[in-house]
Amino acid sequence: MENLFKIDRILVVILINLLVIRVGYSQTSFVVHKVIGEPYLQVNDSIKSLTRGSLIDKSSVLVMNRDDVVHYINDEGELYRLLETGSFSYEDLQNIPASQNNPSFLKELISYSWKEFTNTIAVRNKKSGVVYRGEELIAKLNPVDSAFIAGSEIRFTWEPKENKEKDYYFILRDVSKGTITTIGTPSTGLTLMVDENLLMFGNKYEWAIAETRIPPDDFPFSSFEIGSKEEIKNSMQKIKQIYSLLSKNGYSREEIRNIACQEFKICY
Repeated sequence: MENLFKIDRILVVILINLLVIRVGYSQTSFVVHKVIGEPYLQVNDSIKSLTRGSLIDKSSVLVMNRDDVVHYINDEGELYRLLETGSFSYEDLQNIPASQNNPSFLKELISYSWKEFTNTIAVRNKKSGVVYRGEELIAKLNPVDSAFIAGSEIRFTWEPKENKEKDYYFILRDVSKGTITTIGTPSTGLTLMVDENLLMFGNKYEWAIAETRIPPDDFPFSSFEIGSKEEIKNSMQKIKQIYSLLSKNGYSREEIRNIACQEFKICY
């Protein structure tokens, strides 16, 4: 039941990560959550690239090239899509009609997420303030920290380290059993099955990528939880809701899968 509650909580903050990491949102700004092509922002005398999470305020001018597409959102839970070529001020963007494909409950979630965002960022900043001072860390890509795994296999990936000649060491810690498994690999990815042996449904785990077989005691790990079969079955219903909403707004199946894992922390 605890895990199901967490999944429901994820739906409550479903748009937090789709919006942007920025403290101090205002009601006079838009946030970008999808970009196709190479649009950019003119802010005073500078030019800034546009990515998901970019802020568009009254000082910004959005420049759209041919075939560029930008989706942006406001704090009232409205989603906008821009496909035209040209330069657009904040006022121009306000005059573009919002998408009509969004059900009312999604708008409520977006609005709630906007209001709660500052508190969420404060928590994240507090966590990021913990500094590990040992060997240079290798960035873990997938699954994200605190992920809920809603499937029977997990693909672990991490960023390559330049001029790396020796193996990476994938370290898996079973939280409930207290056991540790270490696997050496020259690649930057590893797929493990939930086989009820090394990985079990309903269990919690931690993982890390290190350059030594036995890292220091304070070495940072990321956590994930594999849902029980019943929890996974229930979570798939929610994934279908997410897929339906995002596909109507131009997201591909692969994009939705990545967003679900990277942004909503539901990996399947």
